[in-house]
Amino acid sequence: MRWLLLLVVALGCGDSDPEPDAGLDASVDGGMDLDAALDASFDGGVDAGTDAGPVLPEDVSAVCPSELCWMAGGLTATCGRYALTEDFSSGRYGAHEYTSRLRAGVETTFEVRSTGGTWDPVLFVFDVARNTVYDGNVGLTTGPIRVVASDPTSVTVIADADTTVTVVLSSWAHYDAGFTTMLPTDVSYELSIEAECEEGGLLTPPNFDEGNVVGGYYLLPQSDPAGLYTRKPDDCSRGTRLLIDVIYTAAVRWAEARPELGPLNIRDMNEGSCSTVDHATHDDGTHVDITATCATQVSCADDSAAIDLARIFIDTGVVCGILFNDTGVQGVVNPYFESSYSYEPWRGQFMRTVTGHTNHFHVRVMKPDGTCN
Repeated sequence: MRWLLLLVVALGCGDSDPEPDAGLDASVDGGMDLDAALDASFDGGVDAGTDAGPVLPEDVSAVCPSELCWMAGGLTATCGRYALTEDFSSGRYGAHEYTSRLRAGVETTFEVRSTGGTWDPVLFVFDVARNTVYDGNVGLTTGPIRVVASDPTSVTVIADADTTVTVVLSSWAHYDAGFTTMLPTDVSYELSIEAECEEGGLLTPPNFDEGNVVGGYYLLPQSDPAGLYTRKPDDCSRGTRLLIDVIYTAAVRWAEARPELGPLNIRDMNEGSCSTVDHATHDDGTHVDITATCATQVSCADDSAAIDLARIFIDTGVVCGILFNDTGVQGVVNPYFESSYSYEPWRGQFMRTVTGHTNHFHVRVMKPDGTCN
């Protein structure tokens, strides 16, 4: 075809030469450029993708029908990497669904790794309106939530504003069957999330008063904005500046990660007239007792909330340890701390059991000299 077109161009349609302005130069007569014409003869036409815009992901919102989908809970990393392990041993589900809170402007990567069974895993991502952000192959490249890197088992997204996304883990076999199948019972996996750490990760309350110091300790101000945390009267709400910043940072991150569970309740920071138990151990300004719905109760059947809250404290990089008597939570939290930091935690173990700590976190931050012991 290419030689035939060249012959036609060379000979013309008659005996006379073409008019000076009647050539194939598109800049002169608005016609098609010769190279484009030649390419079109091979490709079947001009590249239609030039003006077609970005390819949009397929609508795969049907991946998680209620009877075949397990709502697996939250999956959020305020900073760094977090991984969990799970399986399909119940034989009831074709997909597992997780919710995750994204921080504005922070690249967040979700990745699945098969740890058992023969299957072909895939991840899907949706926004709060259940619109598809990533369909396992194609992701949005424009808009408030964008995919910046991906393959079927890993996807990195970034959002313009703080938001919540839904991440669904399934298999290509489930996809090919129109989302009507269950995964084999021997299937297991590790699902991880990794978020970039921001510079200067600790936050300071916007209404913090550096001049309000009593006995060498600062006052934790009332929540600003309202709803991040509650606290006791001033007499029991004092500590080091580091403790103030850790509490405020944790409250902000908790609201981002688990908004459905309500604010943190800040109990005794120091021992004062409002203390209801002997809290002499709190007198150095580095301790605080905290409660949060489900997250700080050993009796709660869902460990994920306690794990999320503990990880939030660990991610500050300045917390020495937490007293909380749930060995299941300890089994996840302590390896996470050990993989993240090399400093010596409080009395050798980051989260440990001490009598009386079944319904609250007792959190300790580093002393002014940067040590824990």
